Amino acid sequence: MRLKNPELAIFLKAMEDSFSPNDMSVLLLSRFNIKYFTVTGNMEPWPVQVMNVHLYFDQRNTSERLVVALRDARPEVPELSAVADSLGYTVRPSTAGLEVLV
Repeated sequence: MRLKNPELAIFLKAMEDSFSPNDMSVLLLSRFNIKYFTVTGNMEPWPVQVMNVHLYFDQRNTSERLVVALRDARPEVPELSAVADSLGYTVRPSTAGLEVLV
């Protein structure tokens, strides 16, 4: 699945603000067994590195895997949760089940 604006812009900004190159390196290696600097160059500005990471997944039609991994790594970042929600990757309990409990 490919992200499109406005979700793409929100997602990239949240990545840029919530992660560092070291954070991203650890996440990519631990979640996907991908070496960070095979995806992007360390001499690039941070926003370009963020874009390169996104493009790596986008070109493989696996952007949703990146969205979920980043949301799991930073659950307190509402923008990452919102993008995951917009893609349908958040499971919410049915309200009928909650009414029964009450």
